[in-house]
Amino acid sequence: MAPFQLLLDNLEKSKSIISKYIDNSALLTNELRQSIEIRKLQIMLYGAYNAGKSSLINTLLAKNEAIVNDIPTTDKIDQYNWNGFYLLDTPGVNAPISHEEVTAEQVKRTNAMLFVLREGDHDSKDIYERLFSMLKKGKKIFIVLNHQLASQDDKLTALKRINSILCSLAPKYNTTDEEIAHITVLPMNIKTAFNARLKSHEKLLEHSGYNFFIQSFNDWVIVQDQENNKLAALKNHIDECWYQPVISQIKTKLNQTESLEIRHLRDDRLMLEAEKTALKIQSSQYIIQQVNLLKPEVSNTLQNTNSQTSAESELQAIFATMVPKTESWLNDEVGKVNNKLSIPIQHKNNHLYNVINKENAILDTVVHGAKDALNEENLKNAFLLGRELKIPMLKGRWDKTLGNWAGKAAIAVQVLTFFYDIYKANADQDRKNKEQHERTVQLYQAVEQICTSVISDMTSNVHGIITLNFDKKIKGIQQKLELISKEDSDIKKDYSLLNQLKTEMADISF
Repeated sequence: MAPFQLLLDNLEKSKSIISKYIDNSALLTNELRQSIEIRKLQIMLYGAYNAGKSSLINTLLAKNEAIVNDIPTTDKIDQYNWNGFYLLDTPGVNAPISHEEVTAEQVKRTNAMLFVLREGDHDSKDIYERLFSMLKKGKKIFIVLNHQLASQDDKLTALKRINSILCSLAPKYNTTDEEIAHITVLPMNIKTAFNARLKSHEKLLEHSGYNFFIQSFNDWVIVQDQENNKLAALKNHIDECWYQPVISQIKTKLNQTESLEIRHLRDDRLMLEAEKTALKIQSSQYIIQQVNLLKPEVSNTLQNTNSQTSAESELQAIFATMVPKTESWLNDEVGKVNNKLSIPIQHKNNHLYNVINKENAILDTVVHGAKDALNEENLKNAFLLGRELKIPMLKGRWDKTLGNWAGKAAIAVQVLTFFYDIYKANADQDRKNKEQHERTVQLYQAVEQICTSVISDMTSNVHGIITLNFDKKIKGIQQKLELISKEDSDIKKDYSLLNQLKTEMADISF
């Protein structure tokens, strides 16, 4: 089932519980469902009154649509359609408290913030306090410096001052240098940019800083438009608006009457669920990194072989080097959880360790046996990359994946050999160059196809191991909680089920 459909299903499963704790749950349900179905980026403008928010909207739209006013005039969010996105104008930073609450609620639904800052507002405490708060929530921050500076040196000085302020305030808000680096600061003379937009004056647009802003914004959008990033943004949106408020509300009620032991066990369970999700993400990145390091060897193998058997045997040997590295890395990462639990995960006595060692013997037999009796079945078995990480519950899915992979190396070899034969037989230099270029393209495509398949297979197996290992410990904690808790009230059931559904949502992926 498609990940976005799984999100909708997850929403449907949880809405009966959520409705007990949120008055406007029906409206919120419809809003979230629409967000999943439409998947449209929401970009919020934020800043002090008279900083230039409305003027920037008019500049982006190239028409006078947003009302420009020097005093607070609204307590609502104004929405505009711009280039396929929702552009949102909010009450200002220094708005009345009731107005700011409207803005704070909308922030949960927003992907990025265009933080408009006037040249004279560099040192405004309120502005930076809100900026860092949004950064910690994982929002993309664009600071648009609305200036009247003429020289390039003055602009650079202003940018340097903003970056200096951000770096100096970072420790106060527990923000890392890496997080600060994700803030994009863009100078723009908004008034000049607006006039240039109306007149379609390219040189003036360039001079105003508008073109640089659009290019920087579009670069970010290209990344966000990837399906996996859209999915991540939606999950974060649902977590903030849907799960977190209710779970927090229920937890507050439970903490008033629960014993310390029960609270510690629940904290352990939540921590394990978070660690499981984090380790899956880390393992995906680790596997991609390891496979990418092997790409030169894969390319060299495909260029210097002329048979399917030889190619698959050599590729098998190349990717087999990942097996002990991945095993060692995974054991180390799981081991780090020990100190965070009241009951640590034992390395050599847990299910993960036993499965790894049992399956490692099978892999060795297949790999080394293939040297003497290399038939089709042995090749298939040997290409279970990381077989020692395979667990029984994944067997059917793994075999299907392997069946889909079979023959890809053969196709790659045949295509590359075909181009090479033509290249040797052709005396015309231009034609030779063309054939060589096509062969290079085919080689690149073959390497990418094979490595992508390996990444997918390895990731699937490692994720299975992580799920099995952590779920076993989570189940043990849950069983202990059920024994300790003599009363299983409705609110406790809601709390447990919501956390389970939240975890299921976090695990949704492509």
